[in-house]
Amino acid sequence: MVEPSAPAEATSAHAEAIARQTRLVAARPADVDARLSLGLMHYRAGQLDLSAHICGQVRALAPDHPGGLWLEARLACDARQWERARPLLERTLAANLSPDQRAETLLLLGDALDGTGEYEAALAAAVAGKAILRQQFAPIAAQHEGEAARYRRLGAWFSAHDLPPADPACVPPAPARHVFLLGFPRSGTTLLEQVLAGHPHVRTLEEAPTLLGAQRAFLNDAEGCARLCALDAAGIAEWRARYWHDVRAMGGLGAHDDPRTSLFIDKAPAGTQWLPLISRLFPDARVLFALRDPRSVVLSCVRSAFAMNAMTYAFCTMADAAQCYSASMEMATVFRAGLALPVMDVRHEAFVADPVAGLAEVSAFLGLEPDPAMLDVAATMARRVVQTPSAPQLRGGISTRGLGHWRRYEKGLQPVLPVLQPWIDRLGYEPS
Repeated sequence: MVEPSAPAEATSAHAEAIARQTRLVAARPADVDARLSLGLMHYRAGQLDLSAHICGQVRALAPDHPGGLWLEARLACDARQWERARPLLERTLAANLSPDQRAETLLLLGDALDGTGEYEAALAAAVAGKAILRQQFAPIAAQHEGEAARYRRLGAWFSAHDLPPADPACVPPAPARHVFLLGFPRSGTTLLEQVLAGHPHVRTLEEAPTLLGAQRAFLNDAEGCARLCALDAAGIAEWRARYWHDVRAMGGLGAHDDPRTSLFIDKAPAGTQWLPLISRLFPDARVLFALRDPRSVVLSCVRSAFAMNAMTYAFCTMADAAQCYSASMEMATVFRAGLALPVMDVRHEAFVADPVAGLAEVSAFLGLEPDPAMLDVAATMARRVVQTPSAPQLRGGISTRGLGHWRRYEKGLQPVLPVLQPWIDRLGYEPS
């Protein structure tokens, strides 16, 4: 079922894993779980026809296997065959599932119900699935700082303390060589990444923890923030070297790619908190900041299946997701007012409404020569392994289908509008 995100450039490694699993299935033809694993691997690689073929084999061997039913329903949802998916998911829910499997199946059922226009039931299914995850992970979450609280702490500290100014020699090159793609989950970062990845000179890395070590060293408490401010040139050089080493190890750059000549894009929708790190360690980088209607963002965070971590735990309820969004945006406002990084906002709705104009603006900011092939997102997706919740939609290319979809859930969003309304207003979106 849902897997943690893998680096976008992991296609070769994924192909090798598929080859190994294919050999295992050939050696153990009656092993349903091995065959199902192969089908899931094909699905994650975007090889939907092969996944469907394996799914048919699983159905013949074990027609009531919950994993097989789930995969068949997942493929049906991707093909927008909502009426076919729903009974498959209901059969899956009748099986003896683990809590995370039940939660994920309920979330997928929410997608099927959304597709048939049953919006109240769709949200109820998603809320029920997230309630299971919230209960399952509550003991772990209780041992850690909440994500919204973390953002408020960081915003408060950096509103009272200034980072040292960057070396004047560290000015962003033209064209750009290093870009961080930030924002908030479900704000359109995956679409931007796939568009940019369609350029032959661009390398990207999908939601990998490239700055996690620096985050733990400098952002976990006030003392760490102070150490970041006091970091000397040798310390900065050490952390920069560690970053590029990790980027290569995670598949962001190949053996022959040079960050001085390639454009490397580090996509981190949960990385807004990294802005002080980026400013201190990479003052020559640029930042693309994805924006989307806060109602669409929060609704999608609640309705989507994510690998569980500190941030996605906050997406287990509409109230917590709204608070996390608000705290993240307030933190971003503080950071952007006090840091000298070049930042470009990219509004999702405007980009999908006019992709040619949107690509021209982004390319100009990056000093990149736009290529019309970059807008063929479906072709780019077919060459890559993309595992974010946006992947099924983006396999069909750029679409305006989801714009304003939050209106179908206005009743469910009402309780969190007091939290979101200030951002709806500040970002200039249509009032509720």
